[in-house]
Formats: sequence, structure tokens, C-alpha cells
Amino acid sequence: MEEEIRSQIKKRIEEYGYKSAKFRLALVKEEPFWKVLMGQIILDIAEPKENETFLKEENFALEDIYVSIREFQKFFEYLGHMHISDIDPSGNVTINKEIQFTIGNYDLCFVGNFPSRDLYFHGRYRALKYYGIEKPIYEADYYIHQSVSVRSHPKLDLTGGKIPFRDASEVINHFWKTDYNQGSLDHRCYIIMPIFEASISNFNLKEKKLELEFDVEPNLAKLDELSVGIIAEKKPKEYRKNHSLKEKRLDVDFDFNPKLISVYLNHKEKKIDEYEFYHNEQDNSPFLRRQTSNDFISEFEQEEILFQHELVSKLPEQIQLLLFEAEDAFKANLPRASAILFRSVIEEGITLILKQKGKEKELYDERNFEVGLGQKIRLIIQYVPSLSQVKRELDGVKWFGDKATHEAQMPISAQDISNNLEPKLRLILAKFVEQLK
Repeated sequence: MEEEIRSQIKKRIEEYGYKSAKFRLALVKEEPFWKVLMGQIILDIAEPKENETFLKEENFALEDIYVSIREFQKFFEYLGHMHISDIDPSGNVTINKEIQFTIGNYDLCFVGNFPSRDLYFHGRYRALKYYGIEKPIYEADYYIHQSVSVRSHPKLDLTGGKIPFRDASEVINHFWKTDYNQGSLDHRCYIIMPIFEASISNFNLKEKKLELEFDVEPNLAKLDELSVGIIAEKKPKEYRKNHSLKEKRLDVDFDFNPKLISVYLNHKEKKIDEYEFYHNEQDNSPFLRRQTSNDFISEFEQEEILFQHELVSKLPEQIQLLLFEAEDAFKANLPRASAILFRSVIEEGITLILKQKGKEKELYDERNFEVGLGQKIRLIIQYVPSLSQVKRELDGVKWFGDKATHEAQMPISAQDISNNLEPKLRLILAKFVEQLK
């Protein structure tokens, strides 16, 4: 699996012609080492720029460090030797010079793994909301192993610095223009490969009229090379058409009020951006959606689909229906109920996979009572080793669901669902799709 994702990253770098990489790093010092709390490694077609320090305290730093693409490739090769299973089968790693890589003035340890075999595509809208990047992107997750990751960040006190912050997530959100909370900081690095040719800069639906605007980089794409595929639906009516672009805007009139619209921006028939809109009204679809807003485009105030159709449609119906119930709870401003239902989603998925593997008997104890979710997670890791790559996510969704069920005084917010649980659940669901036939 590691080789699959690494090959995709290499191929994209070679074909796209990136020239530099920006290591956007949130670092915590745990004596004697600086450790990566969270990182974005953003590739660029421009030459490296000057490094920038946003905040530097005794035990916390937020910096942008630029390197050439050749230096990034050295780092990428280094990651290929840092898989946890290749270093210590016991799962415990001692940091030393041999397993560190120098970035700027820091010697950092990146022992970990790529948990997914595929790159994720995010349109400009989602890339900005979740990563603070105003471009469509391809993204690969890289997880830093818990034995070498930051342990002290929940206790960080940054209120006495030059700029006061309550915690690490506030620093990151302030400078990166993201929207994390403390629970979202789960020691991962994102390798991000932006698309520069063109993007959807404005989406506005006025009853039956759709207004689109586009940003186009003239040195990379010509207008006559761009096209826009539009699928609009409100059963039983639908609209499906591909439009050639003649200017940086496109107006489309429908003969009905669409409930679902998918817009795909293509460069020479290859998708480079997408946006999906869902009208906020009760629906019997099993696809989970949530209401979002966007700072960079005021017109992007409609609902956006949270999980892509291609992912959720591949799941068994009982899991889709649980996601649909979680959607209803979220729309009704009941995030606690959503967290409980997300827990039900992973338990149902694990149970189905174990039954498919012929391990149904192990779902029951000697009294013939069904075992709990904690034991089911241990079983799924034992019998499906590839799911060990999302154990942290499984434990995280379980933890929130348990707290939501048993600790009424613990607040569960909408932000917990959208920023903390959704990314974890998205990765888990992708793994479920690989296993469930």
C-alpha cells in the first residue's frame, strides 16, 4: 500500500513540474527534541521563497520553510525508510540522529506511515476551508507515529507570548487561516499538490439561474482549453451538459429549481476543480451533508456535500442510513447525537467486515453476549492488519461517541463534528470500502 501512494505522489510531481516545497510546520519542543505537531508540505511551481517565522517561543514554533524540489525529493526518499514496521516491530521508537531529517534549523523525526493507498482530491472550496489554501489540491496524509509524536501540546500555555494564544490550535488557525480545534491536532503531515491552471472562484444560485465565475492563470491554461460539466437534479428532472468557456464566467438557466448541483471544471478534459451544492431541505438521500460557509466567497453560503457521493455510495445501505440519521441530527443542531451515530457507523462497519471474514463467533463472549466496540477494534486490527493504519481514527470516533453517551456534562460542538470527527470518519469509510464487498 505504501508503494501505491508513493508512486502516485512521484508521478504527480514529475508530470506537473513543481519546483519547490513549503514546509509549513507547527513544532513543539519536548526536551531535547523539537517535534512536529502538525505540518503541511505544499508544493509549488515557483522557485523557493524566503523562510518566514510566524511565532517562536521557548517551546513552540510556527514556521514556513522553503526548499527546492530536489530537497523535497530527498525528504520523500527519507520517508520511504521511516515506516514504523521497518524500524521496530514492537511499535516503540527512540529518536536519534539516524531517523531525523534536517529542515531549516530543525532536526525532526517523521517515523510513521501513509494510511491510505490513494490521493485525495479537494476542490478549491474544501481546500480553503480545511487547509487554508485557495487552490484545488491533491492531498496525501502522512501520520507521525505516536511513539515519536508530541505529547505535551494540550498543556501548552501560550498566553504570555508576544501575541497571546490560549492553545496551539489558535496559533495555527490565526496564521494558517484554518479552523482546527485542540482535538483536531492529531500529529499528521499533509503533502499538498495544488492545481494552478484555473479554479471556480464564485458559485451563486438564484432560484433557477446558476452564476459561475473562474480564476484562470493565462500562462498555464487558455479559455478555449477549459470546459465546465454541470449536473443538476431535482427528481424526476435533471440537467446534464458540458459547456465550453468563452469568458471567465458562465450563467446557466434551468427550467426547475435544482436541489443538487455538481460542477466540474476541466482542463483539456481533465478535472481540475469541483463544487457540489445541496439545497437545505429535508431529503431521503442517504448521503451525509452539512451546512458550511466560506470566507473568500460570500455567495458560497449554500450547503456542501460532506462526503463525496463516490465514497458513500459504495458502502452498505445500513451504513448509509446511519450517516443519513447523523445528518438529520446535525441539521437539528444536535451534535451529541451525531457523535453517537458516528460511533454506530464504525461499529456497524467493523461488525460487517468481521462477519465477512468468517469471524462472527468472536463477536460474542463465553456468555453469548456481544463484545464491546473496544474489543471489536482489537479484533479488526488482528484479522485485517491494513486497518491498523486507521486505529487512531477508530479510537478517536469511539472516544467521542462514548463521551457523548456517558458524560452529559462534556460539551459536544458542531465544530467537533465537522473539524474533528469528519476527517477521521472519511478515512475510516475509505478503508471500509476497500474491505466490504
